[in-house]
Amino acid sequence: MIDFKQLLDLFARLPETPRNLTFMDVAGYSHYENVCSNILAFYFDPQEDHKLGDLLIQALLSLCAAQPEQTIERLDVSREFPTRNGGKIDLMLTGDQIVVGIENKIYHWIANDLNDYGRTIDSLGGPGAVRRKLLLGLTPVRDPLPGHFQSVTYLQLWSAVESRMGLYLGRANPKWTQYLLDFMQTTRNLSVNPMETSQPNDQFFIDHHESIERLFAERKKFEDRLFHRVTQLRIMLSENEELRHHVSKGPWIHAKSCLVLDFLLTENGIPIALDLNLGPAGWELTFFGRGQSAAGYLASLVNETSAFQEFRGCEFTPSGRRIIRRWDLQANLEEIRDYLLALSSRISVASAREVEHSG
Repeated sequence: MIDFKQLLDLFARLPETPRNLTFMDVAGYSHYENVCSNILAFYFDPQEDHKLGDLLIQALLSLCAAQPEQTIERLDVSREFPTRNGGKIDLMLTGDQIVVGIENKIYHWIANDLNDYGRTIDSLGGPGAVRRKLLLGLTPVRDPLPGHFQSVTYLQLWSAVESRMGLYLGRANPKWTQYLLDFMQTTRNLSVNPMETSQPNDQFFIDHHESIERLFAERKKFEDRLFHRVTQLRIMLSENEELRHHVSKGPWIHAKSCLVLDFLLTENGIPIALDLNLGPAGWELTFFGRGQSAAGYLASLVNETSAFQEFRGCEFTPSGRRIIRRWDLQANLEEIRDYLLALSSRISVASAREVEHSG
C-alpha cells in the first residue's frame, strides 16, 4: 500500500476527465420522460418552426421498414393519446396513410398495457394505412413485445437522423437545429453505461481504492478538528454579554465550518451578516447584505462611513461578498474573537448614527 504523498503524485499525473454536458443536463431535465416526449413531439411535426420538415419521421420510419416514398408535409402529433382502456400513449403520429404510436421510456419500467395500446393504434387510420407501434428507449428490449410493439433505441433513431440531416440543413432553422443536436447528445449520454466506457483514470481508482479510502478517512478527521475550532470560537463569542445587544441572531454555525453573525440595521431592519469560514487555507471573514436592497445599503455604509473606510478596497467573492479579513489556520482564537466583537460594535454604532441622521 503506497503512502499518501505517492498517491497524490500519481493522481497529479492523470489527465482531466472531459465532461460532455448538454443544456438539458445543466437544466436537470435530461431524465424526464415527459420533457423528452414534448421535445420529440415538436421535432416530429413537419410544420413546426424548426424547419427540418419530415426529417425525424422519415428517419423513424426507416427503422421499421415503413418509409414512404413521398415527402410527409403534414402530420398530426398528439401527446398522451387516450387508449380504449383508459391508458395514454406518449406520442401518436397520424398522417394520410401513416399511424405511428410511440411509448417513450427513459428509465422507467415497462408497466403499460401494450396490448391495449396496440389495439388503439390498429383502430386508427384508413384502409391500407401503414401502422407502427414503437417502444422508444435508451436500450433495446428483446422481442416479442405485447401488442406487436417494436423496440427502437434513441441511438438507432439518431443514427438514422444524422444519415439524412444534410438534405434538410439548407432550409432548417439554425437555433432549433442546435437544440436538436443538444437533445441528441443528451440521450446519447443517458444511453451509455458509464462503466462500459472506461476512462483512463478509472484504473487508478481501482488499483488504489484502499489507499484512497484511508486518505478520505484522514481528511474527515482533519475536517472534524477544524469544525471543533469553529465550535470553540462560537462558545467564546456566546459568553460575551455585549454581543447579544449588537446581533439579531448568532453566533450560530452553518454547515459545520461557517460561523455566522446576523445584524438588523436601521429602524427598517436591513439584514446584513458576517460569515467566518474555516477551511484548509485558514479563516476567511466576509461581510454582505442578505438581499439586493441590503447589499445596496451595505455598499453605501462602507463607502460613506469613516468607520468602514478600510473595507472600500476589499476583494470580493464570486457571489459579491466583501472579504474583509483572513487569518491563518493556527491563528489565536482570542484574537479572532476580539476582532469580531469590535467589528460588531462598530456595525451597531454606525447603524445607530444612520438612524439619528435620517431622523
